[in-house]
Amino acid sequence: MTLAESPPVLTASRICVKYGNLTALDDVSATFLPGEVHAIVGENGAGKSTLMRILAGEETPLSGELSVDGECVRFSSPNDARGHGIGVVHQHFQLVDTLTVEENLRLGNYPTRSILGFDWLLDRGAMHQEALQKLALFGLSDKAKLPIHQLSVAERQMVEIVRALLGNSRLVIFDEPTASLGADEVARLFEVINQMRDSGVSVILIAHNLDEVLSIADRITVLRNGKWIDTLPKTQLSRDELVSLIMGRKLGAGFPDRISAGHEEQLGLSGYLNDQSGRPVDFGLKKGEIVGVPTYIGAQVEDLLEVISGGKKHRNARVAIQGADLTRESRSTRVAHGVGVVPGDALHDGLVPNMTIEENILLSMSAQVTRFGVIRRTRMRAIVQEMIEQLGIRPADPDARVDRLSGGNRQKVVIAKWIASGAKVLLLDDPTKAVDVGAKVDIFRLIGKAAAEGASVLFVSSEVEELVGMCHRIMLVHQGVVVERYDEPPFHKKDVLGAVVSGRKSRSENRDQRGMQ
Repeated sequence: MTLAESPPVLTASRICVKYGNLTALDDVSATFLPGEVHAIVGENGAGKSTLMRILAGEETPLSGELSVDGECVRFSSPNDARGHGIGVVHQHFQLVDTLTVEENLRLGNYPTRSILGFDWLLDRGAMHQEALQKLALFGLSDKAKLPIHQLSVAERQMVEIVRALLGNSRLVIFDEPTASLGADEVARLFEVINQMRDSGVSVILIAHNLDEVLSIADRITVLRNGKWIDTLPKTQLSRDELVSLIMGRKLGAGFPDRISAGHEEQLGLSGYLNDQSGRPVDFGLKKGEIVGVPTYIGAQVEDLLEVISGGKKHRNARVAIQGADLTRESRSTRVAHGVGVVPGDALHDGLVPNMTIEENILLSMSAQVTRFGVIRRTRMRAIVQEMIEQLGIRPADPDARVDRLSGGNRQKVVIAKWIASGAKVLLLDDPTKAVDVGAKVDIFRLIGKAAAEGASVLFVSSEVEELVGMCHRIMLVHQGVVVERYDEPPFHKKDVLGAVVSGRKSRSENRDQRGMQ
């Protein structure tokens, strides 16, 4: 029997969900087959996460029905869904840091022993044996007794997967599983997903990264504005065709035209970030220049960003903004000198979650909208409304709380905040990670706009294609040292990728040599 001929594990029929006047899902249907990876893609707000919550028993639809193995079901809770063989690996881990791995695996589902006819005594032996059995499949059996906080991000995700598989789950939903992983960890995750598929488990993948989707999915369902658009085998779709389905139009290259950079240096970094390397990290950013840095495990690009922004001091590194030595100055002083940081996780690191769009933007530009210490509300609202319209922030409401925005729109608000403040140096830490293809194009446009208005941009990205398309120069950083420079476009993706792979290989060889000493 072929995959297409297999009876569905789970079927969603004509699902409708409304939140007040907002229709989140409108007559959406989909089938999920055993032993397949079924990706669900769409822009932020397309309805992907809402559909996931319905399938996982976290919400109940207004209308429509679900069926498991052809029998109609109505999930009353996530536990109910798990009882029908449906597990979930959440983007934000549902683990307790202070508990051990095996204790986390059994949260809410502890095995018991029968005493005097009553199943009430916790069976730690059974819990330990089942934990070891499942963890061994993922090379984690030696971690069973460790508290969660001692595990790496990738290891925690594997624990989430094991937890989802407990109870012999036949279908597992992955919600943005690669958002916090490096390239090597993504490769390992996909090996695990392939093993699950080969064993007959059905996998639903909620994802934004279309290259990853096309590399692993068997079928792809596209949602747009809460509606089902199409479900097609991967073999019938090119990347451009998939983008067109998601957007409802052809997108084109997506990168703005490069504008020539100036000659004035706005950021200078010199000295050593890695004292053991014996190699200095010396570079500058010119006015209107976008310099790209690929990020991968072992690059230690985060140290570079922290030293420039003032989040971390280093005795042997000197930082200058427009010639002013800010080496010993605090982060807030550097912000006052025009340094803006756009983090990968905007909600937790770049914004105040319970404040509005307008209030968050105000934090960076109070000098422009105050007079004698009094906020000029009319001017503030006009500036914010203009930024919202220019940047395509949705909803187009200055009073909307940022914790209720999609990931792409949060990133737009952070970038808008620094553009409005007139930042001279922008540090972008993988700003398009885990945002949809449409939001990426908007963010690229914003980066180009900032550079065109004179900002110097250090653009860190896990996607080399973005750097090749956006940057005036590209630097490869390994263990805090600049090891390769590409000083003039056009750049070739294969050359930069080759250098990145060489950096990873070097890191692996160094680790192996230390292990033999």
